[in-house]
Amino acid sequence: MRCGVFPILFLAAACFFASCDEKAPPTPEQIAAWVKQLGDDDLDTRNKAEAGLSESGDAAAAALEKVKESPDLEVRTRGMRLLGALKTAPLLRKMAEVSSNAQSIEADMQMSIHVRVGDRTVEQEMRGHIRSLRDGKHFVVNMTLKAMFEITTKMVADGTHQWMEIGMDNAPAVGGGKNPIRVQKYSLSELQKKNGGKPVQPLEQTEEIRKMFAFTELREERVQGEECYVLEGGLKPEIQKKTEQIQPFTNAKRARLSIAKETMLMRKSEMLDEGNNVIMSTELLNVKLGVEFDPKIFTYTPPESAEITDMDAAKDAEK
Repeated sequence: MRCGVFPILFLAAACFFASCDEKAPPTPEQIAAWVKQLGDDDLDTRNKAEAGLSESGDAAAAALEKVKESPDLEVRTRGMRLLGALKTAPLLRKMAEVSSNAQSIEADMQMSIHVRVGDRTVEQEMRGHIRSLRDGKHFVVNMTLKAMFEITTKMVADGTHQWMEIGMDNAPAVGGGKNPIRVQKYSLSELQKKNGGKPVQPLEQTEEIRKMFAFTELREERVQGEECYVLEGGLKPEIQKKTEQIQPFTNAKRARLSIAKETMLMRKSEMLDEGNNVIMSTELLNVKLGVEFDPKIFTYTPPESAEITDMDAAKDAEK
């Protein structure tokens, strides 16, 4: 994966793991069938049953309590994981509610990636600033990526399109000279379709992490001097195959999520590999909700010298 792609990694993940339309709540009979299938001989059947029970939430609690005494180790293991996730669900819902009810959000962000890709180690550090309206159609994200060289990225959603400007002044240019500024243009309506019809939010990664991991452990501790709820859990079985298709999620086995007790906003998220090493961390600082922005900040005009690529047109040309 090219370095310039990482600043939009979470946006890509939001589209990749987008959920379908909400389904009707399961019946007691369906829940009982899923509990039974937790011990099925077929792995896909077990994974689908666990996914169904996970989506059922509290409705499945009584049935899951009974699996504690099951003689089947697979059923007990999956049932206990689901029960643990039920304990953290209220905190996750509250966090999502606080974020979704905010008319606007502004925050500084720090992000680091340390993963093995083939026979080499990729290490990248990013810092940036985010300003976004609730509608998902207006946001500005400025990021600076430091790896082998420095890359600056600016994303602007102007209500109709999302623009991504990439500058690589410090990178060696092919044939000498300076690298051109590259601008990619996306249709917001097309991005929204990929996201299950929902607006694409720059800070949507918290929701996607919820879908990927079953948070079964809960404790309280100070994170960067702030009292937080710390949730930790493993990758959901039904997500395993999906994560194999996108870096750095390929190496992710567990996640840790810190939620500030005072504001119920995400403070820090971390993904860990099978050795419990942090391979990706995202930290939000100086978070402000309900900020009134000047509408002018959500306008974008590409630099005259920029190379502009219409990504929707390019995709149509490939068909």
